[in-house]
Amino acid sequence: RDNAFCEQSSYEYNGRVEQCRASSCNVALPRGSVTGSRQVAHTAKDLMSAVAQQPVTVGVHGAMGDRNAFQFYKGGILNTDCGAKVDHGVTVVGYGTDEKG
Repeated sequence: RDNAFCEQSSYEYNGRVEQCRASSCNVALPRGSVTGSRQVAHTAKDLMSAVAQQPVTVGVHGAMGDRNAFQFYKGGILNTDCGAKVDHGVTVVGYGTDEKG
């Protein structure tokens, strides 16, 4: 609502608490350009279908399973038990598999 969506390259996650840098990032989507939303069913297949069309925002529990898994995430596929409380929003822009499937 208050800021644009930043390009990941200019506002990468670093696992530290810092001041908001939204005013100095490279803008990917200008403020106000998201004008609608719709709900996606809670299945991997439906999420993959939606992400194939556009980025999708999802709510996650930051303290899921292994408490440090989300806080210190650096890359790859996060594979841990789901938490019970939604307290973070993330944007899904792609999907895939790794050597474990």
